[in-house]
Amino acid sequence: NCSGSITLSDPGVTGNASTGAGVIDDSATAAIGTMTVTGDTLIVMVDVDHDYAYLNFVTPFDMPDPDGVQLADSSQELTADAPAAVWGTKHQIASGNEIEIGGMNECGIIPGEHVYATQSFTVSTAGDYTFRITGTDPVSGILESPFSGYTGHALEDPMVALYSTFNTLDPSSDIVGCNDDLNDLSFGGHDYSDPAYNLSQQGDYIEGHFSYFSATLDPGDYMLVFTTWSENNQTDWATNSPDGATAYFDAWGPVGGLTLTDEDPIAVEPPKDHSNGGSGSTLAFTGVDPSFGLWTAAFLIGTGVTITIARRRRQSSN
Repeated sequence: NCSGSITLSDPGVTGNASTGAGVIDDSATAAIGTMTVTGDTLIVMVDVDHDYAYLNFVTPFDMPDPDGVQLADSSQELTADAPAAVWGTKHQIASGNEIEIGGMNECGIIPGEHVYATQSFTVSTAGDYTFRITGTDPVSGILESPFSGYTGHALEDPMVALYSTFNTLDPSSDIVGCNDDLNDLSFGGHDYSDPAYNLSQQGDYIEGHFSYFSATLDPGDYMLVFTTWSENNQTDWATNSPDGATAYFDAWGPVGGLTLTDEDPIAVEPPKDHSNGGSGSTLAFTGVDPSFGLWTAAFLIGTGVTITIARRRRQSSN
């Protein structure tokens, strides 16, 4: 969208960029028109009226659809006056180190107070379900401006947790499964830490800090909780996000197996034993391997659900 003529340079001489005049080399001059990029390349653009700019073309990984069909494509807003809950014990909060809520791998969060939003749903058909963050508003800084680095808006690094019951006074109890970063995961033969840009079949750019997890669920009522990996108390959130923020998500599974509902979380005094990140529940893990690609499995004793997880690779930089 510049006027006049520009000089385009492909310093790596990759041959992946061209105009109507031919392949761009390290000294091509072309009239403004259409530039075609066929692969990864770094382009330097200079015109007589503006300073130079770097254009970095990255081909996103074409993500396969999750198993089943898309059952929901919705959003939840964390309003400026969003409610908050506290994850972690006093000792964990004082240390400031990431914890795995409910003692579960892939459920990493910075302990402390976090604002949140919820989405309840009812499962009518037992089976495998997948939940994904497909976008945020404001847009993730990594997607919007990759050269500026991670901008630090809290919801750009969301954490989504699935509960059989979300107890606002003991948010580490009754957790079924969750995920902080897609780039922690490797499944279906692909390592999602490289590249960080992933394109869904529906046209959503799913960034590496977005949440993605799968679980085998029995019929019943559940609640998704949308929050941030970093600590965000109500005062800081209201100050830093006066317009709130929105998380877009979808859910996949058996045909007709899941229906979004409108239920509120509950508030119950937590149990005395907070040795497991604030949870008094007992969780046992096995090495059972379900049919989900290269995932490993962990059974939740007494809940009737199975959550698929993978190795932990912390790469969030918020």
